Amino acid sequence: MKKASILWIVLLMVSTLTMAQGNAKKGNKQVDPKARAEQMTERMAKEYTLSDSQKEELLKVNMAWGEKLKANNVGRKQGKNQQARKKSCEAAKCCCSAKKDKKNAPKMSAEARKALKESRDAYQAQVKDIMSKEQYERYVSSQKKRK
Repeated sequence: MKKASILWIVLLMVSTLTMAQGNAKKGNKQVDPKARAEQMTERMAKEYTLSDSQKEELLKVNMAWGEKLKANNVGRKQGKNQQARKKSCEAAKCCCSAKKDKKNAPKMSAEARKALKESRDAYQAQVKDIMSKEQYERYVSSQKKRK
């Protein structure tokens, strides 16, 4: 009886550790810009009841947006700033991360922030041209809720 209890405890611990490690791998997956644009278009088509022609135009806009973000390394886990910070952390033997220590987190430069804002505004204008007034109002309100 005692051996069976110990065996169950060991199995429980091993299965818990295995499950905890398996979840971490899912978050590291890089999504292709084309796949992301398709997913985004499908979600927006359902949410805002877009017609087929609107959906095709939106897919083109989303593809261009995704490529632009990929070219600027926006949203990537290992951007240029993070790679530089990682190297400096390794040299200093510290283990800070952007989530743990926000003071040492890499900051986006003012010009990069400005370029991203201009790019986002251009994207919003294109979406506004594609959607009807009613659809665009729903889009804007859902964007405000997400912020």
